[in-house]
Amino acid sequence: MKTGAKTIILTILYIVIFVAIGFFVYKYMLPQFLNRTSGNDQEVTVSNEDKIYFYTANNIYKTSPSLDTARIDQGPSQKVLSNINLGKISTDQKKENLFLENTVNFHSEIWSLNFSSNLSRKIVFSETPGLENFTDFSNPKVSNDGKKLLFTAKNSQSNYLYQIDTKSYKTIDNLSLNIALENVLDYKWGNSTNLILVLRQKDAKYYIDEVNLTNNKVTSLYNGEDKILSFDTQDEKIFALLEKTENNQKNVNLYELLDSKFGKKTFLSFPITIKSFAPMTVTGKFMIISQNETSNETQLLQFSTISEKILELTPSGDYDTPVFSPDEADLAYWTKDEGVFKTNLKTKKASKILNSIAEGNLLIWR
Repeated sequence: MKTGAKTIILTILYIVIFVAIGFFVYKYMLPQFLNRTSGNDQEVTVSNEDKIYFYTANNIYKTSPSLDTARIDQGPSQKVLSNINLGKISTDQKKENLFLENTVNFHSEIWSLNFSSNLSRKIVFSETPGLENFTDFSNPKVSNDGKKLLFTAKNSQSNYLYQIDTKSYKTIDNLSLNIALENVLDYKWGNSTNLILVLRQKDAKYYIDEVNLTNNKVTSLYNGEDKILSFDTQDEKIFALLEKTENNQKNVNLYELLDSKFGKKTFLSFPITIKSFAPMTVTGKFMIISQNETSNETQLLQFSTISEKILELTPSGDYDTPVFSPDEADLAYWTKDEGVFKTNLKTKKASKILNSIAEGNLLIWR
């Protein structure tokens, strides 16, 4: 074979190999690299139809609640974010952005995901200016207007409560130093972006304080010896799950914490274990996950703080992470070994919208 022919054949072979390698990098390696690199965003096509976002197998997906049963990564289900070890999440009141805790190489970071564009980025991590002395960042809580974000920064010595501006991600305030907050367990935004509620523990007592971020004034709202497992607000009232020990038996009940007299009013007290609760956007209602102490089956309940009546939303089963439709006419929830179902709250008719035997969490319906 002549030298010229050999050169042409070798050139063609090199081109084929180069194209094959380039396709492999573009198809499989580049998306993962973009997801793990600060400042690089991932974008997918989004329709204006309602979507349910869910997390399973280290990925975040979205699916349509109005279509027939889907399968993960098929049909209406679409992967939004890959290689995520999800922790706590937070969304603003308009449901425009998701802030999430993500563990990378045994250290937690805080990421953001915009629902409209599906652009995601790493926003709080050990290389963030002003946070170089910390290794872990967790428990993001975005204000209702989406302009500020609270989070916990941790190093080998202690935890600190920080606040960051969500527009530039550059304005950082160490609230623990400015206001001398110690032993902080959890925190919530108040009625404005200048007020936060802080749950802390000191000397075998639990405290809920209101902190004014404008003048750093701290007002004590509640203190007591009963263990506060979680708390939230509704209509300027504070509600909490309290664990009481009586006759060597632990009971968990939902209370309204009365700030004027540091008292409490029992709202739910019957032989069930309340796993979690969260306020609904409809005034004076809570979404509750209860658990039967004998069978360990769970049930989804709706509780009105006005009428103090309980409405059963599902029969007993194995449910988790319920989310309401934007108009709160339907409820979606993850069912173990089956997938995602939705139930119309008026007709009580249930239908499956996602088929999956894997474990998962619903994040939001928007």
